[in-house]
Amino acid sequence: MDALGCPRYSDYYHSRAIVTQNHKGGTGKSTTSGALAVAAALDMHLNARTLLIEWDPQGSIGSGMIQSVAEDDVFLTAIDAILGVYEEDSDYKKYLDLGYSEEEIIESMPFSTHLPNLDVITAFPTDARFKDKYWQCSREERTELLLRFKEVILPVLKKKYGLIIIDTPPEDSPITWAADEAADGILVAVSPREYDYASTTDFMLTISERFKQSPSKGENLRWFKVLAVNVDDKSPYEKIVLDKLVRTVQELFMSANIKNSEAFKAAASRGRTVLDIKKSEELCSPKQLDVAEESVMAVYQQFINEIKSFSVKERSNA
Repeated sequence: MDALGCPRYSDYYHSRAIVTQNHKGGTGKSTTSGALAVAAALDMHLNARTLLIEWDPQGSIGSGMIQSVAEDDVFLTAIDAILGVYEEDSDYKKYLDLGYSEEEIIESMPFSTHLPNLDVITAFPTDARFKDKYWQCSREERTELLLRFKEVILPVLKKKYGLIIIDTPPEDSPITWAADEAADGILVAVSPREYDYASTTDFMLTISERFKQSPSKGENLRWFKVLAVNVDDKSPYEKIVLDKLVRTVQELFMSANIKNSEAFKAAASRGRTVLDIKKSEELCSPKQLDVAEESVMAVYQQFINEIKSFSVKERSNA
């Protein structure tokens, strides 16, 4: 698109980091993260460089998107970059000792995917060590750890990517707090099930208090929304739960939602999103794929319009 002279997203909008979150697992959060990242990358009118950061040590959506890996490629996760300066035997520290700057190391961390303007940074189970490191630190050191991604790593990534989506683990722990500190916005994905509703309600009641205790006091957040996913429009029970959810979160609730469809499971089993599969592959019924794609795109359009609304750059009249 750049070769055709089309305007870039970064020409008009500031780069934003959006964290997808829910402290309960199995809500469809990772599926949502991947689908929104791919939708943004496929949006030719948006023309934005998009980065998906896998923050969950148990996640796999990012690694499934990587196009190719050479034998000598070194995987560095976001947590590796945060802890690398503290760990003498880490790959990150070794690169620093070889004379590379932090900016050079961070710029080389993302891997390319099947889409030219979508890159990913994966996570590994070893990232869980962040929590151990955090609890071993003094109060001042804990603050430094929580802010390192925001103050050192993210600014480098924002120079290249207009939209950064961070898929966090289903837990309320230091590893999630570090992502929240860097977030410009938070998207809470919730399924219309009674137990998911109860968990999300508890989450909404506690998150404001937690942000008050955080280094940034939540002042970094410009946007916060709740998204219903895995919705079955034919279920009277789910409609009742959705109504309860709307009454609880009110204006924070996104009007569009992601529907329940077999296509999501079919795509996930192959490490892809529903926007990456074709009807000719016969992985699910054509109708199920239509339902999935249409709902994802409806959510994406609302999502990206809302992100744009607080990201416009001030332009000179000269």
